[in-house]
Amino acid sequence: VGLWLYNRDRSEILCEDLYTQSRQFHDKGNRLQASNYPRYFQALQESRIIAAHEPIEDPRMNEFGEDYFKRHGITSMMDIPIRLHGEMVGILCHGHTGTKREWTLEEEDFAASIADLASLFLETFERKRTEEALRESEARYHSLFDGVPVGLYRSAPDGKMIDANRTFIQMLGYPDR
Repeated sequence: VGLWLYNRDRSEILCEDLYTQSRQFHDKGNRLQASNYPRYFQALQESRIIAAHEPIEDPRMNEFGEDYFKRHGITSMMDIPIRLHGEMVGILCHGHTGTKREWTLEEEDFAASIADLASLFLETFERKRTEEALRESEARYHSLFDGVPVGLYRSAPDGKMIDANRTFIQMLGYPDR
């Protein structure tokens, strides 16, 4: 099973984790150029799941070539796009070795659920990163707002004062906050 995510310019996918069960081994760092596999990436854009019982014969996957599948011992593949805000950001890949297998509907649904969980994780991570950036921006704003030696205040459209910096408060003769 492998988790692959697009790079920033979406020209390639990068392997974030590739687990080989038979060796109980994790690997990462492999790259696939999207331009080298146009039918595969187009099929991912159009499908919820690519379940290839014989990937060498499947036009959605045969761009990888027979040597790729033989070199890795892969006899069947199931790849599920990971989407964030409706856009594909990665792929969850399941490769089967040994005898060819027909993926069951239950396996496809389970794999799609895992891809959906990955999407939720990425969405949560993105939201937390955005919230942290907002907190940092607000802190910089308040530091600048309060730190300038000029009296500043913000008001609502109706003229009511919302906020004032320390200099403005002191200019009015009020004690510091």
